[in-house]
Amino acid sequence: MAQQIQEKTIKVGVVGGGFGRTHLLAYHATPGVEVKAFCQRTKAKAEQIAREFGIPQVFTDYREMISHTDLDAVSLTTPTNVHLAMACEAFDAGVSVLCEKPLAMNKEEAAAMLKRAEEARLIHMTCFNFRYVPAFYRMKELMQEGYVGSHVLHVRRVGSVNDGLTPIYRLDGAIRKRQWVLAPWVTLEFTWLIWCAGLRVTSSGSAASKPFLLRRGPWQTVPRREQSPWRIAPFSLES
Repeated sequence: MAQQIQEKTIKVGVVGGGFGRTHLLAYHATPGVEVKAFCQRTKAKAEQIAREFGIPQVFTDYREMISHTDLDAVSLTTPTNVHLAMACEAFDAGVSVLCEKPLAMNKEEAAAMLKRAEEARLIHMTCFNFRYVPAFYRMKELMQEGYVGSHVLHVRRVGSVNDGLTPIYRLDGAIRKRQWVLAPWVTLEFTWLIWCAGLRVTSSGSAASKPFLLRRGPWQTVPRREQSPWRIAPFSLES
């Protein structure tokens, strides 16, 4: 009589309560995964989310969460500038990492994260979730089969974002400071196009604090609090 293999329940912690809610919903719907701990800087908000999702342990410091819980993996849904420190803390504790995009502030930080993960022999992944959408996977198959021809000559993505997410996932701060930034979701577009069509990025655009910095296109979105339009510049890819 064959012995039934008992699958291990993966114990996960989530850091960040903005887009982290999306991770919590996904984990809640996934068999074999249990969210054991949640971390957010504001204790009251962290406790509220923990009650909503039935999470037993709450922290306001990610270091304490990683060191005081027996986690298998952690989701980092925090601003990009803290990903390196948080990921390395997890790797040092033997915890695998699922990190939101953009992964790092520059290629040096990304390389350092990869090096630490490989040294620790742990699972490490950037959350490029478009790759697991069935329709997109079918599109990749069609591209590989030559359905649209042998070469992709031009790619254009048009959309708008005004979804009411917390400020760290919007561009309010950059607008106030009149900075150029690469919008977080653009990294998702890059990796999807590279994966789907076999393209490579040759140049990229950014969000602008003033509409006249870039030639006006067919759309614009107005963040709620700022009420001033910002633009996404086109980016170029080639096969």
